[in-house]
Amino acid sequence: MPAGVSVFTAVVCIVPMSKSVPCAGGAGAQAVGALPSNRAANDLKSSSLSNFFSSSRVLSKEKNPYTASKIYGEELVKGYSQCYGIDYLIIRPSTVYGPFNDKTKRLNDIWVKNSLNGEELKILGNENKTLDFTYIDDIVDGTVKAIDANLKYAILNIGADIPEKLLKFIGLIEKNLGKKAKKKFLPIQPGDVLRTAADIRKLRKLSWKPTT
Repeated sequence: MPAGVSVFTAVVCIVPMSKSVPCAGGAGAQAVGALPSNRAANDLKSSSLSNFFSSSRVLSKEKNPYTASKIYGEELVKGYSQCYGIDYLIIRPSTVYGPFNDKTKRLNDIWVKNSLNGEELKILGNENKTLDFTYIDDIVDGTVKAIDANLKYAILNIGADIPEKLLKFIGLIEKNLGKKAKKKFLPIQPGDVLRTAADIRKLRKLSWKPTT
């Protein structure tokens, strides 16, 4: 991975459980009061596989409330593991994209729709800002590979490991839509970074690599 590139990705924490653990995705972590009781937590050991979703910037040196909610998610899983003997696998996918609109208002969807409607594409940073885009099929394959490896207490990143400039992405939108996009540069948000890439060396050892 290139020197000076900040590493941050999304996170999927997969743990065996029958009760739902609060999700730290979206607007942030849910209330701690929503946690299962001690008695319920004791039942988690012999239960079926479920999953826990969070999002990006867990490993970035730059911190903000959004980042903190994701770190909370991982630490919550580790806390349950230590207290109740729950095995876990944490997978951090990076900037997922695919052919369908999953209605989560991801950057890809927003920019394509804005371009179609003649609206501005807002770039929070400068012309050098990058993201590590990862195709959904690679995310699925990497996740299955990690689960099949029967790993315990592992943390794996899934990404293309190729920082792509947002301007390149905008260029692809323009090419496919046959129209120029209205770009607008805005100041970078507090705690954000300009360059990102997922460190996928651990997952490569499981004979996985991005194909898209």
